[in-house]
Amino acid sequence: MVNYMKIEITETNENQLLDRKDIKFKIMQTGATPSEKQVLKELAKILKIDSTHIIIEAIHQKYSALESNGIAKVFKKAIRVLTEEEKAEATEEKKEKAPVAEEIKAETAEEKKE
Repeated sequence: MVNYMKIEITETNENQLLDRKDIKFKIMQTGATPSEKQVLKELAKILKIDSTHIIIEAIHQKYSALESNGIAKVFKKAIRVLTEEEKAEATEEKKEKAPVAEEIKAETAEEKKE
């Protein structure tokens, strides 16, 4: 069974003094509580920023429910360094996306010729 996860941002507070945003979010999932790494990756996609700008403070699973609540801090500057595992994962994703990007470039080049 493939676990499904959807994140919904429920509250955002601008903290100008510390140059960050404090975010509260809700996770709806099937199966086990998602790992912090999975949530970090999904939040980065939703917020359209690099995951090095986000720190997840807490994830709380509701008892016997497929729902969790979490708190994250989003900084304007990168505040953490990627681990070797995260770097390897990022390069794998780029390799997977590269052939698709090449196909799109080839298609647009053909369209321009026509």
